[in-house]
Amino acid sequence: FFIEVNIFMAKIIDNYIVCFISTVLFVAIILLFIYHRLFDATERQLTQSNLLINVIFFIYVLINISHLLYISMLPLY
Repeated sequence: FFIEVNIFMAKIIDNYIVCFISTVLFVAIILLFIYHRLFDATERQLTQSNLLINVIFFIYVLINISHLLYISMLPLY
């Protein structure tokens, strides 16, 4: 049992299909879109895209680290 505190995920976490679409399928479609767009990109666009992807990846890593910290603190409660 858990309580979702993310306001964006709290409403869709109860529906398994919507949850799967939003967490897996939607991300996969966005990554495929970016992958295909990079073939026609200029050098400047590639540099900007690389910076943006690195920032998003850093945020994703921070979120995963916070999840791991919360999971590791569960035995304390």
